[in-house]
Amino acid sequence: MAKKKDTGPLFEGMVLTEWQKLSNSIFG
Repeated sequence: MAKKKDTGPLFEGMVLTEWQKLSNSIFG
């Protein structure tokens, strides 16, 4: 895992969005 300082807020936002899509496809 990359450090939060290395990723930045934009990258974190994209990861969160993708994770939500994945969670919805599995649990939704």
